[in-house]
Amino acid sequence: MATAIERVHGGEIVHSAPPAYDGKPGDDRRWPGQDSGLSERPSEILALISHDLSNKEIAQSLFLGQNTVKTYIRSLYQ
Repeated sequence: MATAIERVHGGEIVHSAPPAYDGKPGDDRRWPGQDSGLSERPSEILALISHDLSNKEIAQSLFLGQNTVKTYIRSLYQ
């Protein structure tokens, strides 16, 4: 990180490395709750709830409708 900052300070344009996940099936990308059968989006919503975000804030940060967030939350409770 320090090297990147120094390079930017020197006027260079620095790009971060591309993410390891390429969206292809079989990729080793993991998330909390996956071993318990929780899919990625509900896990993401649960994490945001644990950070005390409101349904509206969660919807805005994930580019979802509030009713969609509520549906995910109901599914999590089940």
